[in-house]
Amino acid sequence: MAADWVIVVDDDRNDQRLACEMLRRAGIRTSAMRSGAAALDYIRKGGMPDLILLDVNMPETDGFETLRQLREQMDPENEIPVVLMTGEEEQEVRGLEEGAMDIIRKPLEGDVVISRVCKALDISRRMKRFARTAEIDQMTDLLNKSATESRMERLCDEEDGLLCILDLDNFKNVNDIYGHDIGDQVLMMFARVLKVSLRRDDECGRIGGDEFAVFLKNMKNAEDLKRYTQRINEGYEIGAKAIMGDKISFQLGISVGAVKVPTYGREYSDLFKLADQALYDAKQNGKRQAELYNALQENQGKAKQVLDLEGVTRMLQERAAIPGALWTGKDIFGSIYQYMVRYMNRYRNSAFRVLLTLQIASDASDTERRKLREEFRQRIRGALRGSDVMMECTDNQVFLLLPGIKEQDIERVIGRLLKRWKEADNSDRATINVEYGEIDVGRKTYRRE
Repeated sequence: MAADWVIVVDDDRNDQRLACEMLRRAGIRTSAMRSGAAALDYIRKGGMPDLILLDVNMPETDGFETLRQLREQMDPENEIPVVLMTGEEEQEVRGLEEGAMDIIRKPLEGDVVISRVCKALDISRRMKRFARTAEIDQMTDLLNKSATESRMERLCDEEDGLLCILDLDNFKNVNDIYGHDIGDQVLMMFARVLKVSLRRDDECGRIGGDEFAVFLKNMKNAEDLKRYTQRINEGYEIGAKAIMGDKISFQLGISVGAVKVPTYGREYSDLFKLADQALYDAKQNGKRQAELYNALQENQGKAKQVLDLEGVTRMLQERAAIPGALWTGKDIFGSIYQYMVRYMNRYRNSAFRVLLTLQIASDASDTERRKLREEFRQRIRGALRGSDVMMECTDNQVFLLLPGIKEQDIERVIGRLLKRWKEADNSDRATINVEYGEIDVGRKTYRRE
């Protein structure tokens, strides 16, 4: 273990030399400076001693002013403890009020100096350990949600690179099939894989149940992100099979959504939303892969989704035998809706439009809300036919087109959708409100909750 390091700041050479000799006898490494300005400049350039032993009565920048400026320029998470030295009794109370950890009276006495400096160093170590413990997620030994967000905010503000959100694909199946104890083991294993995957300046933390945030410093392109994602997927698969065995009935993998910093800004909350959108795209595109947010490609992709009515007809015919609704963007949905109206008018057939609104418990966390929304979309989509069409209106709303449904059957269809939602483990944390009506001008609109 490296020796503690103390900087002694005193313009009196005799007191400075005496303090250094006392501390060195106790096995403490020392450096000496003769002014508060010199100490502040040294700290500003990156010097990080374990403690500063600081004289109060110095010309120009005295000990109180040095202490005040030091507190202003230091990150509260990395504050250096300060012990003041003074020969004036009335300065002791002020020193403690200004934030000094302790006061040593002059003339200096060896036992007193060593005892008080060692005690201050011990208290500082304990406080740092306590602060570190408060930041740690107990299961994974990674930074917890609060500490992760704080760290990511700073990194996004100060560094260039990729902000990534990682999600374990099909993790619900792990808990449902193998039990929560095995699920916990898988989470702990992945945390170890994640730690090993990071370079020295990268950072990671857990932000939800099976969701993690990573900042990859100075990484800029999709190819590097792809290689990184492949590496953690390989490590995760090996570890998961060691825990659950080789015969796993569902796809194992990690999906990653990332956004460039500072290309899309430096505000963490805004960048997080873009990375979350990229993560959603990775999930929709088959999981176990990475998507790098690109606003230009996203807009081009939306433009390509506009189809003519013949294209819509062909697409719906091809999907008729496929389970699960067709998920579309707003542009293509407009074409499909137009097609439906023309089809109804021509063949006097029936179809229903349905608006589903997810109402989430007010005390739900951001992570829980994202999980509920994803569960909502997946369960509703899975309960529909391949010829049905589904569009996300807002984070909490989806609009459905259900062709070939008659008025006497719609209640049964709605009941099936609501039943599918109630089968979810966390369905008690959100309810679904339903509005529906036939696709025909003048027909009724119904409400159901």
